[in-house]
Amino acid sequence: MYIIAVSPVRARFARLVRAVSVRLNAAVGRATDIRFSSAVLCLVAFAAGSAGGLFFSRLVSGVDAAVRSGDSFLQVYISACCNESMLPLAALEMVWPVLVFLCGFSVIGVLLIPAAAALRGFTAAFAAACFSGSLAGEGLWRIWLLLGPTAALSAPCFLTLSSASLTESRKLRSRALFGAAVRPYGARYWLLCLILALLILLSVLLKSKLAVCFFA
Repeated sequence: MYIIAVSPVRARFARLVRAVSVRLNAAVGRATDIRFSSAVLCLVAFAAGSAGGLFFSRLVSGVDAAVRSGDSFLQVYISACCNESMLPLAALEMVWPVLVFLCGFSVIGVLLIPAAAALRGFTAAFAAACFSGSLAGEGLWRIWLLLGPTAALSAPCFLTLSSASLTESRKLRSRALFGAAVRPYGARYWLLCLILALLILLSVLLKSKLAVCFFA
């Protein structure tokens, strides 16, 4: 008699757990899909922009004005790196992360963030190619020691922030245009942005110290 009375309760509880699990798995699947596709889109845009920057640098490598512009920009960049206050370098390095962060609060960020990632890849590759063309011998390995370690830290941070901002912008678009029951800008997003900002500032500090060692 006791078993007969308890079995329907257990069956009802099992159905409830199963329904919650199905909905949770569906929600996790949708979140994973949108995050993965956003990351792939930003990575492809950045890689395409980088390829374009390298190709364009080959076209203008023989132009004297382009070479002189590369030399001038290199001197300004090194001066910013060697500045004791680090504010010029920090402002220079935070332009692109702040741009994609702000685009994440708009529906149009769905278009602007991949464009910003492509443009960032283009400028980074073009600047690196110009630096390589304007330096030779001893100066070349010093500039690569300055840019290499810091780029290995700042570039993944930029791509991660671009992917997260694009994900939130896509959620915002789904909510605004299609009435989807999604909540953008959760606590996890803000924590990720804070961590990435600290890592980018760490790359600025590292770049400043390396510039003092190699160019001061």
